[in-house]
Amino acid sequence: MGLLMAALACGGLARRYLLEFGEASSTYQFTRPNAALHLAAFTGISSLSWRYAAKQSRKSA
Repeated sequence: MGLLMAALACGGLARRYLLEFGEASSTYQFTRPNAALHLAAFTGISSLSWRYAAKQSRKSA
């Protein structure tokens, strides 16, 4: 599940880059460290949310 979350986060960042291509803000928003931080944050938050939801559904079932 973590790999799926990472792939979806990468896809979202790529689409965001294409959407903002050519803007001045792209030069500092899409640096490697910033992209890596966002990728880690998106993947971590999504994975933790999924685990919490799965745990809650098991409790109520």
